[in-house]
Amino acid sequence: MTLLEEIHAFLARSGMSRGAFGETVARDSGFLGKWQKGALRPSARRQAQIRVWLHDNRDMVIQSPSRHYDVAPSGINVAANPDLWVDDAQIASANLLAALSAHHPERCGRS
Repeated sequence: MTLLEEIHAFLARSGMSRGAFGETVARDSGFLGKWQKGALRPSARRQAQIRVWLHDNRDMVIQSPSRHYDVAPSGINVAANPDLWVDDAQIASANLLAALSAHHPERCGRS
């Protein structure tokens, strides 16, 4: 298994994001993407450090952030009805479009 394969297996197992991993091991959130594209090639020393880090953190599990639901503007609890966010977004979009049309009719096709 290559080091990149080990890293991807770790990310899948731990739930850590690619950016967080890169930031942690190389102070560069784009580290893995650059490596995969061939824009950088970590030295043997850096690869050894990453293997040690992977070994030391093999049991790490990143908890998914708990999703916090606010009460929708309609006053209905959207935690029980998450599809209501769509309705709120449509209402907000309609209100925004109405405000833009009133203040900038030339930009909204109304002259």
